[in-house]
Amino acid sequence: MTAERAALRDRLRTLEDAVRAPGRSRKAAIEEANRRRPSGAPLSTSTVSEWFTKGRPANDFADLWDVVSVLLAWNAKVPDRRPKEHILATQAVWAQVWRAAKVAALPAAAKPEFPAQIRDYLTAVCAAAARSPYQDELLAVPPVSELYVRQQVHGLSGAAEAAQATPAEVVFDADSRICVLQSGPGGGKSTLLRHHLIEAATHLLEEEVGPETVPVLVNAAALTGTAVLPQAIADAVADDLAPYALLDQPTAELFRQPPLPGGRWLVLVDGLDEVANSSARGRVLNLIATATRSATAPWSFVVATRPLPDSDVGMLGSGVPRFELQPFEAADVAAYARHCFRGTDDPERHIEAFISALWDSGLDALARTPLMAAMLCHLHQAAPDRQLPTGRSEVYRSFLELLYHQNTHKRIAHTHSEAVRNLATRYQTPRDVRAAEALAEHVRDTLPDLINELAYKRITGDPTPAIELLAAHSDLARPRSISQEHWHAFLADLLRPTGILVQQGGDFHFLHQTVLEHCAARHATRDDTARAALLVELFGNDMLPDARVAEPSYLGFLVDELLTEQDVYAEAGVQCIETAVERAIKWESLRELGYFLIEQALLRTVLPHTSTARGLAQLARSSTVDARERVRAAQALATLPGQATEACNLLLNLAQDGTLDGADRAWAAFLLTEADGYHKQGVAILGQLAVGRSPSGISSIAAFRYLRSGHCHRDTAARELHRIALDTELVAGSRTQAAESLAAMDDYRNEGAALLLRLAKDNTIRAPRQVRAAGTLSGLDGHEDEAAVLLRLFAEHPAAHGPPAVEAATFLSRLERHRDHGARLLGEFARDTSIDGFTRVQAAEALAGLDVHQTTGAELLLHFAREGFGVDVNEALNDTDDRARSASPNTHEADMQLMAVGVLTDIEEYRSKAVALLTEFARCADLTGMSAGVRVDAAEGLLTVEGHREIGLALLTELARDTALRNGLRARASKIVARHMSEPGDDVW
Repeated sequence: MTAERAALRDRLRTLEDAVRAPGRSRKAAIEEANRRRPSGAPLSTSTVSEWFTKGRPANDFADLWDVVSVLLAWNAKVPDRRPKEHILATQAVWAQVWRAAKVAALPAAAKPEFPAQIRDYLTAVCAAAARSPYQDELLAVPPVSELYVRQQVHGLSGAAEAAQATPAEVVFDADSRICVLQSGPGGGKSTLLRHHLIEAATHLLEEEVGPETVPVLVNAAALTGTAVLPQAIADAVADDLAPYALLDQPTAELFRQPPLPGGRWLVLVDGLDEVANSSARGRVLNLIATATRSATAPWSFVVATRPLPDSDVGMLGSGVPRFELQPFEAADVAAYARHCFRGTDDPERHIEAFISALWDSGLDALARTPLMAAMLCHLHQAAPDRQLPTGRSEVYRSFLELLYHQNTHKRIAHTHSEAVRNLATRYQTPRDVRAAEALAEHVRDTLPDLINELAYKRITGDPTPAIELLAAHSDLARPRSISQEHWHAFLADLLRPTGILVQQGGDFHFLHQTVLEHCAARHATRDDTARAALLVELFGNDMLPDARVAEPSYLGFLVDELLTEQDVYAEAGVQCIETAVERAIKWESLRELGYFLIEQALLRTVLPHTSTARGLAQLARSSTVDARERVRAAQALATLPGQATEACNLLLNLAQDGTLDGADRAWAAFLLTEADGYHKQGVAILGQLAVGRSPSGISSIAAFRYLRSGHCHRDTAARELHRIALDTELVAGSRTQAAESLAAMDDYRNEGAALLLRLAKDNTIRAPRQVRAAGTLSGLDGHEDEAAVLLRLFAEHPAAHGPPAVEAATFLSRLERHRDHGARLLGEFARDTSIDGFTRVQAAEALAGLDVHQTTGAELLLHFAREGFGVDVNEALNDTDDRARSASPNTHEADMQLMAVGVLTDIEEYRSKAVALLTEFARCADLTGMSAGVRVDAAEGLLTVEGHREIGLALLTELARDTALRNGLRARASKIVARHMSEPGDDVW
């Protein structure tokens, strides 16, 4: 960080510290600044926080001054009646500090610059990505930069990850060449990808430092063809960005090479689930997996999709991280509404009325998906006094009606009439004119039905371009007098202004997959013949439909369209569902029952009330059903009118059931915290789970996460966390986690910090927990120095030995003003032969993580890997002759030596040496007995190093055949080989 940026950061922190008081947090200052801003995008909390933590200057001084003026007013430095000259003088001082930091942030001439074609691409991205994925279709909808509300993700790769919630942006920094992002329909995947695209492109254009990744957004459908990957990306970028000042046609060569030396293209693949054909979807997955196999490949991928079968995701290879995008919290819905209603006459009144209307309609849960929130905000803004729809299909029907029939802004009727006239005037003879007019008017009048049929063909896997599908329709036979070119142009003129379809890349696409599903369901129920056929398709086998019939979202639209009409088919459908539910309960076919009832109730699909409630209650009570499904059944039951009390009692029983998994109990308790009249019981149970003992600790992690989340009743949760932190009868780990959780809640940060300080000073608890408390405190703005004093005591105490002292030094090294001191301590610990090997490796690893000290830390790790832990470190490091130096794995220290090698594989400059060491360890026949397993671990470690997979597999194959090894180790090596052998092999270059 430059001195100028540090000056800006320190000045902001000083001002912030001067105004600390209840209700005057940084978040509150940002919110107040946003309320005062007359126009423009609202300031985001994460962006402003970087001003305070990293000294990163705001793009515009006006943005910085908006926040600073709030803090100055709170600090009485700008009283209401203070002379204007004084305010201007203060403003000038801040402007000078900001300008200096801004200049210092400019790239130096020596920094690598993007080629002109990449700068052109990034400029076009900024112009295009500022729009909402639905912006052209939603009247007066602000761009993504103004509407975006940050979400969180849960990891799906393991139980511990599932219990943790992290900002969604982590998917773009995942330590993997492939990452999968999934959520349900309308969950915000596309918006998240597009928001990252514009943020990254803007940042790269402004700072132009050598980036690790440059993002490029590609729809999965663009990867289903025969083109190799670079060409497919180039074509997709051209289609997407051509209208946005893209000066030159991107070439395949651009995307075949890294954007800069050492960098990669981060390919954001959107809509994988929208590739309806399973074979085509498999080709996309195969292409991605193959593209990341080579160490020199210039691409990494984030794949966004609705949940897919494990067999599909498995095609990407083992160990691919998967994240689930979480829905909005209640506060996020209000924040989203605030963005949407920003330009209205009385935004707060509109927000209050909107939230009230949500509760009245029962759509508050559905509104936590971003797309549904967008549609509901738009419907409310169009008719504030009208009641919101009460079901999902009704929302889509009302929304599309607003787009198509009431969209006076787009003047659809006028545009269509003009298109009819333009077609007719191309011809001269009266007969040709009449033929053209008659057919054109027929198309115009039946266009909604034609769009529905187009959607149905799309969802059943027909990839033919929209205009060709319409032109081939049996009712739209083109007269010979009308040329194909004119006819296709006319059809495009009709589709373009509807708002339901978006023209892109030479074709028309539905503005969202769920819109396509809704329109397709309308076509599937268009008349008596179609309704009769659908009834047989859904319920003809006397069972409830499952995934073989349709994906849950589309199935919900089909059921809605079938059951909402007052006819014999709706009556028959209701009877089929009621009969199937009763049969499933009687014969305990609960899996069939769960797939249909839980998913559809949560989607607010129209279902027969009594049988649905009975089926969901049975699912929630049954001990033969998976615990998570039982919780989901109770959650679904709560969405039904009049079933809230029954659902809450079931959730209460599940949360208190000690035979269930702790994470599921925590989730049930968390759902209770959102229910009227049950929030205190829910918080109390979460408190019990947080401090309880479980083999995995997952219930405790989950409970603390829920307690500090925005969903939970904050005041009640804060009181419970405070109680846990002060309870001396509890283990120190629970008390520390409670204080950490409290400090993570914006309104209780100072209270949490005080508790952390108290725990760090409490000598009645063990040193590791004291260090953990002090370390967490050191990460809170304004508490670094008091934490540093404690950390130095822990690290320098004469009796300091082992992991707590190393951890204290590590925390210390992360503080800018104490980095060198922490690094010195880490070096001493790494060289101390009286400390065990694992702890010395941890100290060297922490040292290698510091830029200035990376080489020293890496050399220590290299010494441990080669010589073990008994040789004098200083003498070995002074020996500069590196020729023919090999590892000497020690039977008693081999696992610790291998740990050091593993760290080295993550340091680019030492990766080749680490690979050589892993190979030596795998081939070391001297490792016998209990240490022989290290040979298999080393060979397996090579699989994770780019470009060395084949070597690792070869070594594992040798070990599997080595009769000198124990049978268990040979079997383990064989299983690893089998797991990694099924890799794709298509050419992507």
